[in-house]
Amino acid sequence: MKKTLLATALLAGIASGGAIALTGAAPASAQMVPYAAPGFQVGRHHVDGRIVDSRPFFIAVRVGPQVIPVHLHQGTVILPTGTTLEPGMRVAVEGNWGDGGRFFANRIVLH
Repeated sequence: MKKTLLATALLAGIASGGAIALTGAAPASAQMVPYAAPGFQVGRHHVDGRIVDSRPFFIAVRVGPQVIPVHLHQGTVILPTGTTLEPGMRVAVEGNWGDGGRFFANRIVLH
C-alpha cells in the first residue's frame, strides 16, 4: 500500500510540474558515478582510473569516457613511496574537487 501511495504521489507531482524532494536520498555530489569500465569511478573525494598524461605536479586520469585533470601539490603522498607517475599506470586518487572540474590530489595509490 505504501509503495502505491508513493508512486501515485510521485506521478501526481510530476504531472502537475511540481518539485519533488525525496528524504533520505544522498545528494548527487556524494554518490559514486560508475562508468562503463569496471573499477573506474569518480566520487566526491576520489578518482579511480588510468593515467594518460603526467607532468610535474599534474596528471590526467582517464575514467571511462572522461579525462580528469588532477593537480598535485608539494605534500601529495604517492604510494608506493618513490614511484614516478607515468601514463598507463592505474591509480586511486584521494583529494577534493576545485573550480572548473579540476581535482586536487592529497594521496595517490597505484593499483
